[in-house]
Order: sequence, then C-alpha cells, then structure tokens
Amino acid sequence: MAGIEIVAHSTPARGLCGDYYDFIQLGSHEMVVSLADISGKGTSAAMIATMLQSATRMCVGNYYPVPATLAILNRFVFQHTEMARYATMFHGQVNTQDRTLTYSSAGHPPALLCRNGGLQMLEKGGPMVGIFEHCSYEHDIVALQSGDALVIYSDGVTDAGTTPESENMDDAFGQQRLESVIVANAALSAGALLDVISSEVAQYTAGGKQFDDITLVVMKVK
Repeated sequence: MAGIEIVAHSTPARGLCGDYYDFIQLGSHEMVVSLADISGKGTSAAMIATMLQSATRMCVGNYYPVPATLAILNRFVFQHTEMARYATMFHGQVNTQDRTLTYSSAGHPPALLCRNGGLQMLEKGGPMVGIFEHCSYEHDIVALQSGDALVIYSDGVTDAGTTPESENMDDAFGQQRLESVIVANAALSAGALLDVISSEVAQYTAGGKQFDDITLVVMKVK
C-alpha cells in the first residue's frame, strides 16, 4: 500500500502455529494489521487462531472500530472455547492518507515504534481476549512520520532462550535486547529489519529447542 512497507514472518514451535498475523486492506489508504498469540501450542491453538482470524475479518468487514472489534472478539472467544483458552492480541488500523495508526492491545506485549533513535511503547488496550465475558478496550491514535519503524511481535521473541520450566528469565532474549536491535537498525527497510531481528534471535538461541511460536510484523513509513 502506498506510504508504507510491511512484512511479517512466523515460525511455529511445533508443526502448527498458535500465533497468527493478518493484513486486511480496507481501501487504497487504509489497512488493518493484527497479530494474536493463542494460549497453548500445536493443533488446538492453531484451530483457535484460525477461528479468531475469521472472526476478526468479519468484524473488519463490518467496519467496527478498533476497540469495538476487540470487545466483540473477547466475547466470541469466551463463549466458544474452553475456559483455559485465551489470546493476547494487537489490533491496529493504518491510514496512510491521514498518516495515523489507531490501535488497541489486548494483553499483548507492547508494539514498539522507533522514531529518531527513540522508542515508544504502544500500551493502550485492555485484558487478554477470552478471560472475561465482557471487557472494554481503550485505544490510541498515533501520528505517523516518515522513517518510523513499527515492530509488533509475540512473546516468543522476547522469551526465546527459555523453557517452560525456566526459573531465571535472564536466560531469555529479552525486551532490552530486542529494543537495542530495533534502534540500531531502524533505518533499514522493513524486510531487512525483520531479517536482522530474526537473525539475532536465532543466533541467541543457537542449538536450543524452540519452545514457543515466534511471530514478527515490521512496518516502515515512507
């Protein structure tokens, strides 16, 4: 879409992925960007991810605002999955004509917006999707500028290097290391920045087993 460059990559921990990302174009100037991380792994998580993605596309097709979409999806997951199932989710709408990003985060790791060597954490939102039947979500509108780099990710990125039994989270790739890689490489294209992050995570965990799905979405504003 004119005005932005956007790429994504997902690596499942098992044969099927419990993360998903999606780009939904609404017109020549608007696109919805979603990334969700379903609790659990494997086939059951992948099935819920597929269901959630379909429900998200239905909400977007009906032009529900960003926070309303998350509220609808929350109730949908609560009513149609077992109690132990939930998802974290980033849901945003990019408008390249107004140069804005409207977003809300449902318990998801904050997306990172890098601008002029500084980082802004996109934290507005509410609870994870599916924990409670009725939830409301705050949203924020971010003005976009040329050169901005936006990184949306699942916690498989920052938790890389640990296991479910890990007691010391110092073994993880971690938030600080991710932020440093983004700041140091924010001038690159979206594809090159994604490759650098993926490479740094892979090198950090070299020889170790991947225990969580890893998903990255990178957007650059032209």
